[in-house]
Amino acid sequence: MFNTTICALSTARMNCAIHIIRLSGPKAFEIINAISNKPIPKEGFRIFYTKLIDENKIVDEVIVNCFVAPHSYTGEDTIEINCHGSVLVADTILNLLVKHGAVFAQRGEFSQRAMMNKKIDICQVEAINNLVNTQNTLSMQAAVNGLVGDTSSKLKEYREQLFKLIGQIEVNIDYPEYHDIEEITTQDTIKTTKFLIKELSNLAINSKRFIPLNEGIKILIIGEPNAGKSTLLNTLTKSDKAIVSDIPGTTRDIVEATINLDNITLKLFDTAGIRQTSDVVENLGIEKAKSYLDKVDLIFLIKAVDTITPNWKDEYEYVLSRKHLVVYTKADLLDAKLELGNDEVVISAKTNQIEPLIKKIKQLFEVDEFIHSDMNVLQSNRQIALLDGAIYHLKDVLTKIDIYPLDLIIEDLNLALDNLNKILGLDYEYDFLDELFKNFCLGK
Repeated sequence: MFNTTICALSTARMNCAIHIIRLSGPKAFEIINAISNKPIPKEGFRIFYTKLIDENKIVDEVIVNCFVAPHSYTGEDTIEINCHGSVLVADTILNLLVKHGAVFAQRGEFSQRAMMNKKIDICQVEAINNLVNTQNTLSMQAAVNGLVGDTSSKLKEYREQLFKLIGQIEVNIDYPEYHDIEEITTQDTIKTTKFLIKELSNLAINSKRFIPLNEGIKILIIGEPNAGKSTLLNTLTKSDKAIVSDIPGTTRDIVEATINLDNITLKLFDTAGIRQTSDVVENLGIEKAKSYLDKVDLIFLIKAVDTITPNWKDEYEYVLSRKHLVVYTKADLLDAKLELGNDEVVISAKTNQIEPLIKKIKQLFEVDEFIHSDMNVLQSNRQIALLDGAIYHLKDVLTKIDIYPLDLIIEDLNLALDNLNKILGLDYEYDFLDELFKNFCLGK
């Protein structure tokens, strides 16, 4: 299907012990033999030691792993060269491969070829990218499940049931005279549709839990000056990332940090304290803090235990309408137990008493429910939107089925099927594919 032979560095571009260079395409064996000091036979699952030569000069001693189409990652003839870990050595070998007919791969082109050669589907493609960029063990396990095809297998089962249902209805409509063909009834259609709605809805729920856990839960730390925002950030990151001072207005710009805590990844944004001020620079920081309200998954509204409703009333009420936690700091100063609501928690960042806060975050994002699920999830918001569309069309079938005959509700079934096909990559959209693979690294 592809006429060019591509090459790229598959390991990080830095000096290390070993680099892996991937070469894939119809001329893979021809090119490796053009630069090897001994013949490399076209035999799959073989490993050879050889020297790479450029104009009678030895470039490096390498190990060559050989894969013959279709039994390779890309489905093409593929060579993986294990060379010494200097970036200069790797670049020299890559230029040597290009000199003998290869071309440099585009981002994600190896995985794109694997998908186009039907070695993997789009669910697995997106799982590969998530696995490469995973930040915690929960998202790693979910990505692995997607990579090995568990999620795809389930979706294919549901697609097959929907496809069969549509087929039976169409046969009954087009060939009513064939009495030996099983007739699909309204009750059969309702039963299958309800089953599919239930299963797909469960998949959607778990997938929506997965996305923030995979990408990192984006948390905005906001509140009045000296409430303990920067102290909390420093406690969570176990560093002095933010300057802590008793002087109001110390934090002027957004301070960002990413951390892993108890199997979840948090992307924290510490902000300027919100107050009335004549300081132009501080006001810019305050406006920037407000602009982040709609960009995050969760808002920490930081309050000292003795404070009342702040004077930034409009923004305060907007915060309370979003997913938030009111975080009372300085618990060490409390004389009596504070009566808390479901969206409130008391901590002491100064004395590192933050366990209640982590517990609340896990509750809000249903981490324990996700851990105890099968971890079969869709890997992107794009896939989830398509799944929601399929569920919507199936629910539409149930609202219409008692009013219209089966031949008039089949369009909704076909629309649901079309969405499942797009999730599985059975209906390729090439503009989308080009955009998808741009997010990959060069050697993947």
